[in-house]
Amino acid sequence: MSETTPTKPHSQSVQNTLTLPDFESISATTIVADIECLLEAYQQCLDSLENIAADELSWGSLVMPELAISLQLDEYWSPVSHLNHVADNEELRDAYDKAREKITAFFASRGQNHKLYQRCQQLKDGPSFQQLDALQQRIIQHELRDFKLSGAAATGSGLVICVGLIGETQEKLKRNSRETQGQASNRTIPVFTTSES
Repeated sequence: MSETTPTKPHSQSVQNTLTLPDFESISATTIVADIECLLEAYQQCLDSLENIAADELSWGSLVMPELAISLQLDEYWSPVSHLNHVADNEELRDAYDKAREKITAFFASRGQNHKLYQRCQQLKDGPSFQQLDALQQRIIQHELRDFKLSGAAATGSGLVICVGLIGETQEKLKRNSRETQGQASNRTIPVFTTSES
């Protein structure tokens, strides 16, 4: 399986995600483009994971590649979220809101990825699952639970109904979010993070 090469990010703050946050390098003018770049690389990773052959499924081939790109996204987004809360200004707030909307949409789609759900289920049902430690097995089990709650396990007419309900729910959430933003400060909105609490 060939490895995907992430698109070159727009700003230095993306390239140096393994160092301590350099808040001065974060520019509101590049936040949305940086997030688009990272999400594009994330999607390339998911595309490759969808096509892993059943006999090649393992913790290293299925879980670790996504973990690496999700950590990269989190290491970029966390400082941006922090900066939005402590150095709030209109330009930064606008960039933050647009980027957060893209991240939310991306992970909503990821949660409904039926092929990725199937690969995860195949890993759990395969012989290599018993060789994983307790924590790794629990992560796989929780991932399958989340996929099912998001509707990724649905098929046929059930999938159509599920997707329709999810779409209606997302539209309601968007409307409620816009109404809330019109009534209160953006600082009251929870910070999005890709890491589990």
